[in-house]
Amino acid sequence: MRPTDTPRVHLARPSPRGRGTASVVILSLVLCAVVEGASAQQPVIPVYEEPMHRLVLARLPVRVLDVQVPPGATSLYHLHNDPIFYVAIDISEIDAQVLGEEWKRTKVSAWSPGSVAHDVSYVEQPLIHRIRNSGSDDFRLIAVTNNGPPVPPAGPDGDAALPGELETGVEWFRQSRVTLSSATGGVWIRSPFPVVVVQVSPGRAELLDGSGVSQALTGPGSFAITEPDHAWELRDSGAQPVTLVVIEVR
Repeated sequence: MRPTDTPRVHLARPSPRGRGTASVVILSLVLCAVVEGASAQQPVIPVYEEPMHRLVLARLPVRVLDVQVPPGATSLYHLHNDPIFYVAIDISEIDAQVLGEEWKRTKVSAWSPGSVAHDVSYVEQPLIHRIRNSGSDDFRLIAVTNNGPPVPPAGPDGDAALPGELETGVEWFRQSRVTLSSATGGVWIRSPFPVVVVQVSPGRAELLDGSGVSQALTGPGSFAITEPDHAWELRDSGAQPVTLVVIEVR
């Protein structure tokens, strides 16, 4: 998440199309130098090690973070350097402070539960900041990061279909939204990439593969993940329609 109109920490980073071994080594040296300098003032950690950005799944290149910031709480300074996709669950007023700058209000409070956003600019311009909940409500996001190379969208006929309505299509993520009900039956997902499914409404659903492996979705913020090149079925398993955000991590 990015503060509004706030200078960023600019780091030299290789082109995203060159995220090979040599590029990673060069980037690591640059980041280490910057983080070591910053640590003399404040400790800086990767976003997935920040306590309020709880790492709940790591199946590289995918990481899933359950971001929860209670009212009045402030995170540690943390580093964003991978493309990230956000799914809003609970919204509050959030301030952000880039390392070495002043606190600024973000636009996150304009989001609504179930809305989505993404930031792929961290590949070129990593960011070190911290956030605080200056509102009176809980703040929660499910965040999905991708530390793999970019895969340009192949167009409407070249990529596997995602269920529901397609809302996002960038080099690191494609995303759709689908509402299931017991009356309409299940819908299928098959992708050459991992797919993370996040529930954004009340209700119950399940993700089921052909061998009988099932993952339950039990309420807003619960999630499931598919294996690449496997067919999975999404089903409404409750008594009411349920809305899901489907994120292909390319």
